[in-house]
Amino acid sequence: MAFGKKSGGAGLRDLVKRNKDFGGKLVWKMYTKANSKWCQIMQAKYLDSSNPIIILSISNPPDGSAMWNFMLSSRDVVTQFITWQIHNGESTNFRFDSWNGFPTLAQVPQLQLVIPIFIQKWGHKLINYVSGVALYSKKVIWKDIDIDIKDSLRRLIGTLLSQRTVILLDKEDKIIWSPSANGNYTVQNGYVALQHMMNQQQSQRDFFFSWNSAVMPKGGCFSWLALKNRILTSNKLAKLQIVQQFKYVMCDQVSEDVDHLFLQCPFAHQCWRFVTNKLELSMAFPNTIWDFFQAWPTLFK
Repeated sequence: MAFGKKSGGAGLRDLVKRNKDFGGKLVWKMYTKANSKWCQIMQAKYLDSSNPIIILSISNPPDGSAMWNFMLSSRDVVTQFITWQIHNGESTNFRFDSWNGFPTLAQVPQLQLVIPIFIQKWGHKLINYVSGVALYSKKVIWKDIDIDIKDSLRRLIGTLLSQRTVILLDKEDKIIWSPSANGNYTVQNGYVALQHMMNQQQSQRDFFFSWNSAVMPKGGCFSWLALKNRILTSNKLAKLQIVQQFKYVMCDQVSEDVDHLFLQCPFAHQCWRFVTNKLELSMAFPNTIWDFFQAWPTLFK
């Protein structure tokens, strides 16, 4: 029910995710307003540090009060989307930090054996890998890779670094929350990010026809139930142990299910042929109701 309408849900708010968004807001506040009295108390009690970044980077934070544990359980909605906005390059870790919106270099499998050599030679901070700045564009010029590695790896590293445009400024690097246009975490954007994460884990289905404004609400709701296989057919009622399984009354051939009811029955097939002929459409008829909706031309779009 909490999925968006185009993903097969009813578009209702998921209160669990909404609650997690508010926890993420408290985590973001501890980073952005570290000088407030409340944040100073929490940092001194649980983190033993005045560094505001620690709330985002600590790997094994201690348990504490109900409020603190709630914040920890909500922390991933913030940490999964943070990235460094490069200014002077002195605070950003070249290997393990995401910077300018790109994934960390530590996530590139081909560089697992090469990056430690870089770290040993030049260190951890991003500024250590800069040899200069272009005269007019002010873009950084990366140091030459003067170590003995394969040419393919050398080209890969050059490509990865050329994609990450960096312009040095005379101020400290800053952590931003990438889904937001201004880089600040908000409850509304946090909910959208969580919904996006959930949709990526689920099979994407376009329920455009069910929720289209041109469709009568009763018909749209019924088609949504059909696509979700929730209509009380013979098979469904028998599965729920309400009635004995029986054959479809229109053809008296096989037991009634959603696909047979709408497509596989000879009577349903004749109905669809009549409709498509009237609309002057030529289309194949799949065996499942979902494949049928997917194959339907973009008539109402």
